[in-house]
Amino acid sequence: MSLSETGADPIRWAEFLPADGPPLQAMLEQDPEFFEQTFGYPPGAEAQSLLYSAPEGRSPDDKYVLLWRPSGRGPIQAVTEVIPNYPDDGTWFVGFFFVERGSRRQGIGRTAGRDLITWLAGHGAGQVRCSPAGGQFGALALAKELGFENVQSVHRRLGNRDTVLHVLARRTDD
Repeated sequence: MSLSETGADPIRWAEFLPADGPPLQAMLEQDPEFFEQTFGYPPGAEAQSLLYSAPEGRSPDDKYVLLWRPSGRGPIQAVTEVIPNYPDDGTWFVGFFFVERGSRRQGIGRTAGRDLITWLAGHGAGQVRCSPAGGQFGALALAKELGFENVQSVHRRLGNRDTVLHVLARRTDD
């Protein structure tokens, strides 16, 4: 899927472009603790993985990979993967939401998250879901601050690690 097909305002969230690969990969590699804690191994080709992975029954073409820059240019400060109408019609799933390590605790995640919810609502999402992994206390706190509520907790294997995923949801009209 492409942002240009949606007519989205790319001021803050912009579609991933091939030239963004190296800086995105460098940003993800700055936080090996996140990948160790979540997946049980250090970051590998994570930028590529974001582009080519998709949940069962979906293809990578069914999703958006978006980058957040506060003024629409400059360094990447956040990245997200969004899957429309997953797991059901009207629900959009945020499969990955990552704030650059040096940009944390400055309100970037909150601002980018609010921007994303507004963008999703404008593109037909009635509900947004996400599923932070157990131990991702910052992600859980941010999601709760953005109005997400716990739907369920499920045990999953992520990479080399067994973990609990906290399935959270919120309406976009709240």
